[in-house]
Amino acid sequence: MRPTRTALRVALCWLGLGIAAAFVRELQLPFWIAGGALVVLALIDVITLLRRPPPTVTRSVPNVMAVGEPYPVELSLHSDRKERVVVHDHVPEGGVVEGLPAALQLQPDRIARLTYRFRPTSRGPVRFPTASVLVTGTLGLIEQERRVGDGAEARVYPNFRRVAASANVGEAALYQGAQLQRRRGQGLEFHQLREYREGDSPRAVDWKAVARRRQMISREYRSEQNQNVVFLLDCGRRMRAHDGELSLLDQALDAMLLLSYIALRQGDSVGVLTFSGAQRWLPPVRGAGGLHQVLQTTYDLQSSPEPTDFEQGVARLSARQRRRALIVVLTNLNDHDARALTAPLLTLRERHMVLVASVREPELRRQLEQPVRTLDEGLFALSTLGYLDARRAARNQLSAAGVHTLDAEPAALPRQLVEQYLRIKRAGSL
Repeated sequence: MRPTRTALRVALCWLGLGIAAAFVRELQLPFWIAGGALVVLALIDVITLLRRPPPTVTRSVPNVMAVGEPYPVELSLHSDRKERVVVHDHVPEGGVVEGLPAALQLQPDRIARLTYRFRPTSRGPVRFPTASVLVTGTLGLIEQERRVGDGAEARVYPNFRRVAASANVGEAALYQGAQLQRRRGQGLEFHQLREYREGDSPRAVDWKAVARRRQMISREYRSEQNQNVVFLLDCGRRMRAHDGELSLLDQALDAMLLLSYIALRQGDSVGVLTFSGAQRWLPPVRGAGGLHQVLQTTYDLQSSPEPTDFEQGVARLSARQRRRALIVVLTNLNDHDARALTAPLLTLRERHMVLVASVREPELRRQLEQPVRTLDEGLFALSTLGYLDARRAARNQLSAAGVHTLDAEPAALPRQLVEQYLRIKRAGSL
């Protein structure tokens, strides 16, 4: 409980009377009477607040949310008396709220509804605790904050819509891009016979079908289906760095989600293994429900303070994934990673094709874009350039060992990862 603004204003007036009473003896008795009356009235407010039942509150919140998207949350309040309250909801840590606190006038036996917007900024399960209602005593001198209502739970998933937008493509374009090699007739797996089209390679002509039908017929091929794409996801401390509200792990998950969607639409299977933190393993899955399984396995992953251990991750993956697959290592390469990565990845390459996709911190580029005015700033820029050169050398060393690599900032990573996958499929090298 605490005094209201009205009580504070009355108290200031009473103190002013006390100052005047120090100089005018006739005001001393009114001063003490006024003080006693103020205390009695405040006690009456306290007693009425303690005896009065608080308003009831129920909350309506979406069960499933996407990180970064605003969602409406509705609070319904009911009271058996007329009163004015101020409502505030205790939202999960890290979320952004619009529309609170809010004042409501409650009427007897009527339900008052308040809607505010909540935008989650992190993935995983979230819990809304009880709401807070600030009620005021009958005389308006004392107010009390009361926790009311029940908690609520929701799940926050990566935002596929934002991922697709960041790649500047919609769902239809993604599907068309994934089917590009089918339309061009390239690949290793026979798809169908069709009428000959101008520009078809003579090698694509099916002469037996030509003899039967007495017209030019071409064979159409497509990339092989039912191949495996397995993500080896780094959850160590190097993925804890943030770019705005999202961590590098969030950005890597976004890219993984987009490529999973494309691969599943291609007819391939998708699996996930995490290392250096939470231990998750999803054997390769395919079909319409595959993306849901990927989401359920990874939506609540958080980066850990553990150092990245590539040998541990590769050993766990080698023991679980026997069939040949495209292994996509999602990490944040350091300047000294080539030596630590080369030996484990060469072990993987004996059975699989390996692609190392590194999420590069945008802050590195922003640092180099800053004007250099002092010696310290120049030395800092030189050290940043040296670090980037060392990262590039690490990538080149991995490429020389036969490992596919890419290094991209978060905004570009989803598209570049998909393009690399489609190039591998077109080449038929998986």
